[in-house]
Amino acid sequence: MNPGIQRWQTFGKGDVIVDRKEHGVGLVRLRPAGATLLYQRGYPRPPLMVLRQLPAAAVAEWRRIREVRIKVPPGGPQLDVASGSTRTDIAEGLERVVAATRLAMISFATAIMLTGVAVAVDGVAQTVLQYVATLGFVPAWAATRAGICSRGEAWLRGAWLKSLKWWLFIFVPVGVLNLVFTVANTSPH
Repeated sequence: MNPGIQRWQTFGKGDVIVDRKEHGVGLVRLRPAGATLLYQRGYPRPPLMVLRQLPAAAVAEWRRIREVRIKVPPGGPQLDVASGSTRTDIAEGLERVVAATRLAMISFATAIMLTGVAVAVDGVAQTVLQYVATLGFVPAWAATRAGICSRGEAWLRGAWLKSLKWWLFIFVPVGVLNLVFTVANTSPH
């Protein structure tokens, strides 16, 4: 165990420290774009290294912002496609966790935006938006449970089935009961 070696490094020939060929897997992106302030080759940097690099990173970012211009490589734009077949020392199934995290984040963010809109309106529109926002929170929770906690092969199918079950057996009956009570309270006696 060598405390001077970073997560993205290993020992080469002659006990020389070299960067690994593999890349780590990120939270949102499966393959990192390169070195950033917080990550190196997909592996998180230690906090002290981040603090040491902060001034140089700020200067480099400021320089990059000042020199912004669109550059098209000769022969048109080319996409860098990661094969994804390289095995790393990261736990298997992490691709499913990343995909589930993406789905949960998108669903949750949509539900939050709908909740904000529902606060601004009144009446039937507010009620409908609240139910639709709830519809966004349910798949977020189901994706988190099936894709991140369970890490099953068929996590996406399981998340959508669980969302459908929750909606059919919890939210739809509650909505129907609310409608019945609303009609009963607003009808003349």
